[in-house]
Amino acid sequence: MRLQELVEKIPYRLAKNAPNGCLFHDIRHVTTDAAKATCDSIYVCTATALREGHTLAAAAYGRGCRHFLARRMPGLPDDAVVLVVEDPNAYAGELAARCLQHPARYMTVIGVTGTYGKTGTVQLLASILRQNGRAVSTLTTDGVDVMGVVSPAGCIVPDGVSLQEILHQFREAGTDIALLELSSYMLKQKTHLGVPFFATLFTGVSPHHIGPREHVDWEEYCATKLSLLAQRAPFVIAPTRMQICDRLHGAQLLTAGDGGDACAKNLQPFAENGVFGTSFSLHICGNAMPIRLPLPGGDMVQNAVLAALGATVLGLAPTAIAAGLAAASTPGRLALAWSDGERHIFQDSAYTAEDLTRALRTLRTYTTGRLTVLVGSVGGRAKERRAPLGKAATDWADYTYFTADDPNFENVTEICKQMAADVADPARYCIVTDRARAIHQAVLQLRRGDTLLLAGKGAVPGQLVCGNDIPFSELSCIKDAVHDL
Repeated sequence: MRLQELVEKIPYRLAKNAPNGCLFHDIRHVTTDAAKATCDSIYVCTATALREGHTLAAAAYGRGCRHFLARRMPGLPDDAVVLVVEDPNAYAGELAARCLQHPARYMTVIGVTGTYGKTGTVQLLASILRQNGRAVSTLTTDGVDVMGVVSPAGCIVPDGVSLQEILHQFREAGTDIALLELSSYMLKQKTHLGVPFFATLFTGVSPHHIGPREHVDWEEYCATKLSLLAQRAPFVIAPTRMQICDRLHGAQLLTAGDGGDACAKNLQPFAENGVFGTSFSLHICGNAMPIRLPLPGGDMVQNAVLAALGATVLGLAPTAIAAGLAAASTPGRLALAWSDGERHIFQDSAYTAEDLTRALRTLRTYTTGRLTVLVGSVGGRAKERRAPLGKAATDWADYTYFTADDPNFENVTEICKQMAADVADPARYCIVTDRARAIHQAVLQLRRGDTLLLAGKGAVPGQLVCGNDIPFSELSCIKDAVHDL
């Protein structure tokens, strides 16, 4: 594709000394990664919390790249073609979409955002759709699921270019419906621009992710989440408590909750044959359907109601939705990893005090004996979360194992000490720095009626240690430990 065609209708100015005829150069690749730049690339100088793309432009030039989209002149030799725009982040996705022939136009795309429940809602909606024969691929914070083939996320959050590359993978695999979890960080970085959404789904917005390297205050956080409405999707799904009617831009709004288009009534927890779940009555679009959701907790029921509305706008009948929910699964979200009918082990991705509190509060409902939690905290970031995370663990569980999560280059013992900093009673916890050994020890302590929660990792099959992603399976650790029970 010629550069002139690639940047059509994008408000740029060509920097001085641009070579004659430069707009007729062929571009085959859009990148925000200087290490991937080549002679037929355009390098977009995006800015993130961790990286300023302008400072890496020289590295891209050194790899043969001569075409740049930038906010300012990045100090390159005269043969560099620099197109200056106000905000490179806003155009990275659109350029990549054009270069990849707009992959999202070949599928139905739903964007899901909110403070809590994003991944669970995506997983539930995907499960409903797949039970009904739909070809679905998903992007969540857990990773990329291309028609059932899962690649873990690692520590990289997709930007506008990588999101389009993921959508291209979806298209190549024959995806009909793409479900995209959009974090506030992705929205703030304008990752979603260039994607034609069929529907946008909000799980709810509450004060969170406010602080260093995140959002300066509640107003900015809320505005970032609601910026997804500017994409003018034909359908918007949200809880009844969200006040967004003045931002709909002509979209049809469907609401979940009391007085909305769908709601759950008469919630009752159940535990049968090793299945922990919640039965309820789903009232949706004038129909009342009995549901036995094989997943525990009222929070998961809220996600199920939102997912049901997502399935509705995609054309599924209430009976088909009910059947899909009855067979639903959410890997890594309060997932039952093992049970012998009397002792139970769950996995959950909870990594904040709020997430952990909700998970433990839910499991307490199903626990007749002792509730134990094993939890760590990632290295190199979010240190302010550690003490509240440890306090939540010891407040809600009877006993806590502080251990490794993804320590990377940090000392695990120091991380664990920071998690235990606000715990008054040392008899409520222990520190076991090796996660496999901690799991083995915790499993051997299980007695009749006890529940163990392995928090933080969820279904992620690896551990980040000293810059390397080391294979690590909690399920294998559980299997080995159960053998010794």
